[in-house]
Amino acid sequence: MFAEIYNPYLSQDHEFGGIKPMDPYVRREVLSHLGYQRLDFPYVHPSWQGDGEAVGGLDLCFMPGDESLGELPASLVADFLNRYYAVLPNKPQEWLAMVEQLTARKSVALLPL
Repeated sequence: MFAEIYNPYLSQDHEFGGIKPMDPYVRREVLSHLGYQRLDFPYVHPSWQGDGEAVGGLDLCFMPGDESLGELPASLVADFLNRYYAVLPNKPQEWLAMVEQLTARKSVALLPL
């Protein structure tokens, strides 16, 4: 299962939709204990505002069913991102380059949060 998880070391603004989120340090620790791991590449996503802006400060993470899994096929990650963000027609160049780099790779390592 994929999840975007705030990286509190990259960004201090974690407000979403006017709602105060769970403390990002605590949330990250909880999700780590549930089994999420960070995918080893610099992650940005297209803004849900549809303005073509890149949004950073997050890690794309994955919770494998098999805890011994150390990597994912890069094509799986790229396919997920393309499908998930298919509804946003205006994607930033940083996101397009990130997905292109993923498609050129064989695998992406899973790292501890």
